[in-house]
Amino acid sequence: VVYEKDGTKEKGTAPTTVKGEDGEDTITTTYTVDPNTGKIIVSEGKPVRTKEPTNTIVKVAAKDKVVETPIEPEVEYVKDVEKDFGTPVQRTEGEKGKTVTTITYDVDPKDGHITEHVGTPVVTPAGKTIVKVGAKTKVEQSKDSEGRDVIDTTTYEVDPKTGKVTPTTVRTYGTTKEPTVEKRVVPSLI
Repeated sequence: VVYEKDGTKEKGTAPTTVKGEDGEDTITTTYTVDPNTGKIIVSEGKPVRTKEPTNTIVKVAAKDKVVETPIEPEVEYVKDVEKDFGTPVQRTEGEKGKTVTTITYDVDPKDGHITEHVGTPVVTPAGKTIVKVGAKTKVEQSKDSEGRDVIDTTTYEVDPKTGKVTPTTVRTYGTTKEPTVEKRVVPSLI
């Protein structure tokens, strides 16, 4: 019995057996009569192979396989100073990456034992998905109840990992060389 790899069937599938055939040897026996005694003398020749035997072959299912694991793109949020806060975000999708691992199997011809070999993974890195968040600085001018000029300047910071926007407003009073400044941080809007 000889075990062979069957690379067409998934590992774990039942093996296929191809039965071998017996061989044949021919032995020629010669009979001679002793003319003096009349006794029969038997002489056997050496065996001569007339048909070779064939092995029984057990085909062990051990198809090699390729395992592909996707890698999702990382998302990065960036500040877009050209668009007002609150406008729809602009999303540019990054390419997906992947890890490809090839697994091969060897079959021991004597006992059919399967040995697994895991190849070195080949990594195609993912691109980066970029999300542009509107964060243009906003300047508003008005007059307060006392008639002073008021300028509110709101700037926005964007967290590159979460996209959370944190606005900061600076209020300036008056038009003199030494304006009064009041700064306040407003809770996140996203």
